[in-house]
Amino acid sequence: MIKNNAVVGAKIAVELNKEMAQAISVYPTAKIITVGGTNVDIVAKSHQLFEPRTSNIGANKVIVGGVGRNITECLYRLGQNQTLFISVLGNDFNKELCIRNFSENNMVNEIFEQQQQ
Repeated sequence: MIKNNAVVGAKIAVELNKEMAQAISVYPTAKIITVGGTNVDIVAKSHQLFEPRTSNIGANKVIVGGVGRNITECLYRLGQNQTLFISVLGNDFNKELCIRNFSENNMVNEIFEQQQQ
C-alpha cells in the first residue's frame, strides 16, 4: 500500500507540476506563490449540555481554512497583494464555498479540480 501511495503521489505531482507551470505563466506579476491545502470546517455547538441519542438544539458555522489558504489570506492582509494561491479542490458544494471565500478576500487563485477516479 505504501509503495502504491508513493507511485500515485508521484503521478499527481508530475501532472500538478505541468498545470502549475501554465498557471504561473498566466500570472507573471505574482511575487509570492503559495501552494497548499484548502478545507472546510463545520463547527457545531449545542446550546445546552450535549445529550447523546437525541436531538440537541444548537448552532453551527462553516469556516473555510487550510494551511495554504490561511497563509495566503494573511499575506493579503499584510499588503502582499501580488500573491498567487494554488490549490486543489473537489467538485462539490465546498468548492463553490471556497471560491466565494477567495473572492470575498480578494485573493487571486488558481484552483485545480480533483478528477474522479
